[in-house]
Amino acid sequence: ILNDDPLPHVTVSDVTVDEPAGGTAVAQFAVTLSTPPAEIITVDYATAGRTAQEGLDFMGASGRLTFVPGTGNQTAMVPVTILDDPLSEGPETFLLRISAGSNVIVDKAEGVGTIRDHDEPPGIAIDDISIVEPDSGTVDALFPVRLSAPGGLEVSVGFATVDGSAKAGIDYDSRVGTVVFPAGTVEQVIRIPVRGDRIFETNETFGVTLSAPSNGTLSRASAVAMIVDNDPRPVLSVEDAA
Repeated sequence: ILNDDPLPHVTVSDVTVDEPAGGTAVAQFAVTLSTPPAEIITVDYATAGRTAQEGLDFMGASGRLTFVPGTGNQTAMVPVTILDDPLSEGPETFLLRISAGSNVIVDKAEGVGTIRDHDEPPGIAIDDISIVEPDSGTVDALFPVRLSAPGGLEVSVGFATVDGSAKAGIDYDSRVGTVVFPAGTVEQVIRIPVRGDRIFETNETFGVTLSAPSNGTLSRASAVAMIVDNDPRPVLSVEDAA
C-alpha cells in the first residue's frame, strides 16, 4: 500500500526565562509535529550561543527526540539549564537548533532562548581629591571614578568641571567629556590640568560633576578637588631710616 499522506511538519518554540538569583533555572523548548506520526520520526537538537555564552549563561545540550506512531504524542520538551552570574548585562539569547530525516519537514529550525537578567546595574561614584599646586606649567588632578561592581555591558557617564573658589582658565583648565568602562572594568580616571603660579594664596577648590549614565546609576555624582597652595607667605620688612 502506497502511503500518500502528506509529511508532518516540525517546529521548535521560542522561550523566555528569568535568570535565577542563585542556583539554576530551566528553559523548556517545545518541539512539535503538525500531525501525529504515521511512522517513527527522529529529530536531533543542539544548543548554540549568541549573546549568551555556553558554560557561563546556560549549559549546552544536545540529543535526539523520537516520535512513535500510535501514542498520540505530537510534542516533546527539551530542557536547557540556565545559570546565574553576577554581571548586569541586559537580556541575552541563545539558540536551540533542530534537524530531522526525510520523513518530516522542518518548518522552524531554530528556537530562540531569551534570558532576562535580574542583576541591578552598577553604581557609579567619583572621589574627592587634593593636589599640590605646581610652581609653573600644569599638573593633572586625577579624579577616580569607580563602579560598585563589574558590568557585563559597557558603562559610560558624562562629566564636566565646575568652578569653586578656583576659576577655569586661571587656576585649572575646564573639561567636558565622557568616561567609558569597558565590560568587566571597575575604575577609570578623569584628568583635569591644574595651573601653577608663584603667588601666595589660600587653598582653592573646583569640582567635577557626573551626569547621563548609561548601563549604570549615579551613587555619588560630584567631587571636589582642593588645590593646595605651596607658595611662601610674603614677608613684610621694615628698614631703619638713614
